[in-house]
Amino acid sequence: MKRDKKVLEIVKNKILNEYKNDILLLVVYGNDKADEDENLGIQFYFIPKNERGKNLSTQFIIEGVSYDLFPISWERLIANAAMDSPQGYLLLVTKVIYYSDEEALNRFENMKDSLKTVLSGKYDEALVNKAYEYFNESYIYLYNMYKYKDSMSSVRLEAGKLLNKIANSLGFANREYYKNGNGSVLRD
Repeated sequence: MKRDKKVLEIVKNKILNEYKNDILLLVVYGNDKADEDENLGIQFYFIPKNERGKNLSTQFIIEGVSYDLFPISWERLIANAAMDSPQGYLLLVTKVIYYSDEEALNRFENMKDSLKTVLSGKYDEALVNKAYEYFNESYIYLYNMYKYKDSMSSVRLEAGKLLNKIANSLGFANREYYKNGNGSVLRD
């Protein structure tokens, strides 16, 4: 955890020294197990204020642990808040590490509250409809598996997409989202 705190400190200082006018929020998200396993690293993203802010995006490895600092748009977060994407972890299991604008922070917190409301049970019918929508999209992967039946690697790729789509459908139907990133969809 010392390494992760140092990484956050370095990123925050870089924002303060070089990107103060270009970044709205720096957010740590997901991975509840980070405290248990130091080798997971932290997951974080930022909301850029302008095009220059996107230049903060970077990937790096420290002591065998991979870090990916990426920009995310308000539009993508809005889609997550509306459960148009199963990536609720980008909003719910989060901590804002830096913000340059109180209005942006309030907007972010309102999106979190909106997603909590969607998952509260008040919108179960809409989530079941979303599950149905996702499940209907899975047929293309079945078709592709048949179409590419002579290429086992293509069949495996399409089978993975099929499982992911079905798992997402089940998640929507059960008011769930990926808890620790896209890689955790089947476990979640």
